Amino acid sequence: MSGHGARSKGRRVAASVLLALVAPTLAAAQITTGTVTGNVKNPTGAVIPGATVVLTSETRGTKSAPAITNESGDYVFPNVTADIYSVEVTLEGFKTVKRRGIAVSGGDRVSIPPLMLEPTARC
Repeated sequence: MSGHGARSKGRRVAASVLLALVAPTLAAAQITTGTVTGNVKNPTGAVIPGATVVLTSETRGTKSAPAITNESGDYVFPNVTADIYSVEVTLEGFKTVKRRGIAVSGGDRVSIPPLMLEPTARC
């Protein structure tokens, strides 16, 4: 029975060593991206649902998949790679709005101040 106990203890030690080696890697992997959130409104402060929002990396030029604002005018970009971004909002009948210089680091939750869409001038 002492042989069985020694094997069991050896397995526990091996499992502990493996966990000690893997845990830091898992923890680091969990904080390599951030989240970007925001809201879109019109000049009177009313929320604008249905607007298309895109994040563009200012260093790589890559664009995110578009997010569409919900009924509260909110949008969310989860799992954003650390970088500097610009955000662009478009909606038919409104002028396009772009904000630059949005820094995202691993583990960040970046909240962009409300973006204001103004109606396009009609002749």
